[in-house]
Amino acid sequence: MARRGGGDFFDNVEPLFGRQVRPPNLSDIHISRGTRRLLIIGAAVLVFLFVVNPLVGLYIDNAWFGSLGFKGIFQTRLGYQARLGIGGFVVAFLVLAVNAVFALRLLGPAALSKIGVRKRVLDTAAGRLAVVGAALVALIFSRVAVANWETVALALNATPFGRSDPVFNQDVGFYIFQLPAWEFAWGWVLGIVVVAFISAGAIYASRSTATPGSLELPAGAVAHMSLLGSAFFLLLAAHYRIAMYSMVVSKGISVVFGAGYTDLNLRLPMYWVMLVLVLLLALALLANVFLARPFALAAAPVVWLVLVVLLLGAAPPLYQFFFVKPNEAAQESDNIRREIEATNRAYGLDNIVFKDFTDQATITPELLANNSGTVNNLRLWDYGPLKDTYNQIQTIRQYYDFHDVDIDRYTLSDGYRQVMISARELSPNKLPENAKTWVNQHLSYTHGYGAAATPVTKVAGEGLPDLVLKDIPPTGEPKIDRPQIYFGETTTSYVIVDTQEKELDFEKENIQQYSSWDGTNGVKLSLLPKLAFAYQLADPNILLSSQVTDGSQMLFRRDLSTRLKTLAPFLTYDSDPYIVVAGGRMEWMVDAYTTADKYPYSDPYDATLGVNYIRNAVKVVVDPYDGSVTFYIADDKDPVIQTYAKIFPGTFHPISEMPSELRAHVRYPEGLFNIQSERLRNYHMRDPNDFYRKADSWAQPNEVKGQGGTPQPLQPYYVMMRLPGEDHEEFVLIQPYTPLNKANMVAWLAARSDGAAYGQLVAVRFPTNRQVTGPGQVESRIDQDTVISPALTLLNSNGSQVRRGNLLVIPIGDGLLYVEPVFIASTSTNAVPELKKVIVADETRVVWADTLTQALALLSNGQVSTVVPQPGTTQPSTPSQGDLIKRANDLYADAQNKLKNGDFKGYADDIQQLGEVLKQLQPGGSPSASPGASPSISPAAQASP
Repeated sequence: MARRGGGDFFDNVEPLFGRQVRPPNLSDIHISRGTRRLLIIGAAVLVFLFVVNPLVGLYIDNAWFGSLGFKGIFQTRLGYQARLGIGGFVVAFLVLAVNAVFALRLLGPAALSKIGVRKRVLDTAAGRLAVVGAALVALIFSRVAVANWETVALALNATPFGRSDPVFNQDVGFYIFQLPAWEFAWGWVLGIVVVAFISAGAIYASRSTATPGSLELPAGAVAHMSLLGSAFFLLLAAHYRIAMYSMVVSKGISVVFGAGYTDLNLRLPMYWVMLVLVLLLALALLANVFLARPFALAAAPVVWLVLVVLLLGAAPPLYQFFFVKPNEAAQESDNIRREIEATNRAYGLDNIVFKDFTDQATITPELLANNSGTVNNLRLWDYGPLKDTYNQIQTIRQYYDFHDVDIDRYTLSDGYRQVMISARELSPNKLPENAKTWVNQHLSYTHGYGAAATPVTKVAGEGLPDLVLKDIPPTGEPKIDRPQIYFGETTTSYVIVDTQEKELDFEKENIQQYSSWDGTNGVKLSLLPKLAFAYQLADPNILLSSQVTDGSQMLFRRDLSTRLKTLAPFLTYDSDPYIVVAGGRMEWMVDAYTTADKYPYSDPYDATLGVNYIRNAVKVVVDPYDGSVTFYIADDKDPVIQTYAKIFPGTFHPISEMPSELRAHVRYPEGLFNIQSERLRNYHMRDPNDFYRKADSWAQPNEVKGQGGTPQPLQPYYVMMRLPGEDHEEFVLIQPYTPLNKANMVAWLAARSDGAAYGQLVAVRFPTNRQVTGPGQVESRIDQDTVISPALTLLNSNGSQVRRGNLLVIPIGDGLLYVEPVFIASTSTNAVPELKKVIVADETRVVWADTLTQALALLSNGQVSTVVPQPGTTQPSTPSQGDLIKRANDLYADAQNKLKNGDFKGYADDIQQLGEVLKQLQPGGSPSASPGASPSISPAAQASP
């Protein structure tokens, strides 16, 4: 080949590229000084983005994890990521670089040597470009490997479930731990092979002298591509083996989740056929390395695609349509049974205790008296109105806020009570604009303060909550010795403590009180941490402020969600943390779940997430003051949390180590209960034929929240009650059910929270031979009642708004009691909702009164509501003569008891009330307000206005 005059090195290789794709003459490229500066600046920016940013983040994370005592989690995770990242980069780079250099050498230097040019591929521009390209692509594969560190860690530390799937007899742990790792490894290697094949093909195509569309390639190129093709088909063989296992953990064309009739009788054999065929194609291409037939390169993928379309694309739907659909219930019976059993196990429903409920349909005074513990804890306060009221009467200062109201149980001075409690958190965004300075927001206003609490049945004057815990500093019970809240649900901004600026604590007698954080869980701010935080948070004040000293501490990631998801992202956290007061300290309790998406035959509760296994395996305690976090294993039988405990030794503690005063406040999580109650709607049917026909499907009932509002699903609710067959009241979470598309009640599910019974699920079914009134039907009866409905309409006017609280269905002995509070609030911005009426019902009657006691007295004595209140007022109903006689007897008996106990004031009050009742019984007496049930009949009389 003759050289052209004035040519350069690339002129010699032009025949290898073709004139249309001739490489540029690099010797003609000149970079100006300005361009060079821009390139240097660009390189510096890239260094900051890809080097400095990650290093600063690692430095801060290391300091933060260390300050909380969880450096083990950080280092373990970093160790896995480093090994996978480095190993993945090396493997991907070597394969891709060798692949590209081999292709270049095959067509480049070998051709050049014929004309006397000796040059190594790596010394050419194309060789260097191939190596750089391989490095960049290897970085991508490295990042993919790093992102899958948890998958690899779980596979290496897997704990067996001790239960096998019904098709392949593999332990469930194989599907949850090992199968995802095999899928990741297969996809990762396949990606490298595909990139290698494409890059080699591109090199050969760019330097080919053949006619466009021709398969003419040098023998060495054909051998190279055949080798890569053989690797591709070997990986396809592995794919079909993995796909067999995947059938039992995925949804196909069958009615069941998991392997259906078509899957087991057609797809499974077809996978074996495809596995053998692709192995034969792999061997054929391997032989083609020596035969170098270009036709084989094109024929192999064509044959494979045709087989895929016929055997896996067309055959299964046709088989399903002609052989399964006509007799689907019978054909799928065994697989439906597998789905029912697996779904119940995966969601913890397999140990539910089913009971039958014999409903006597009538609420009597005797029934209420025999269940005084339940009556004393009937919840009148609704979450929404109570939170609004707290924010109006208990924030005290404009920079505080009640974000949420939690429900729990406490032993108060008047007994074991169900209590609604809310933490008073800091909300610095509510400060006046001129007070939103950097010092105020990050150094002075650092914490919330205390909490407010109300027993669920207690109402003070004017329909306001009767607060047992209130004000700043907090007074009442449960007692709080350390009320400062630095960490909570809404504390999203960082603060710096131990500075020269005083922290605002509270105001006492118009004098501002100050405090100083004495915790040790913050990050110490010496010079290097200051620089790191100033850069990471883009806030130079951290570095420049003279108030921040070397002894100051940075508190960040203060909101519970960010804090826990950063510490242990492998857990799923309940959306409703709740505040607990125990031993004089406030603590946040957070429920954490372990989840999986590959439990064989278990139907996912959410198709988007794909999760089909869940356990409330961990209880997390976060100290609102110092931010310390403790993870307690609540379900030590869960293989998933056992595996994480192996990966992160020392992170989790047995729940037996939780202080007893905290364990008394552990409750069944509503998030898990929502999922379980949803699954139970269909999966309580254990017979495959019933399940297939959905003959006994349950549904979530509806309730009405606002006067004239649209019905909405009745959410689960906590209640203190005595379960059927038990001898004492306990704290349970309840979800009623109605039949699908019907309004009557068919069952309810309860989750127990107290003592050794914690975690047990009880499903109570109602008689099938008659209709039991459902919540939606009670709501309809309320709206149709000739006394209540017009009164609600009247109250919901003239600047007032009616808010109807949760309709609670409470089993009382063998009867059902329905309770719904009614709140009145003005339509103004700063309205304070007030509890004005209480509606109670059984299966035959609906009544209301000013108080729970009065309403229960009307209901249990068979009376009806007759008085219609005027807007903004409440008028009591008129008692009957029988009521007055009963009231007199009750007052006399109560007075005698108080006299025996030395309660002379109470005795005098009862005698005074008795005199008033006797006057009303005299001819011509003027009956006044309905007296309600006496304390001896309904203890709720002492807990109601």
